[in-house]
Amino acid sequence: LAKEVGAKVETIYTIESKEDDKTYLQRMDENLAKIAESLK
Repeated sequence: LAKEVGAKVETIYTIESKEDDKTYLQRMDENLAKIAESLK
């Protein structure tokens, strides 16, 4: 779908698991920053 509409695919953190030794808030902050950047 992304290819068809010319969109870029980004990886975001899941909520269920602790990844990269980041806290929940750190992961959400990074996710929201990626989403905001993709909407520009």
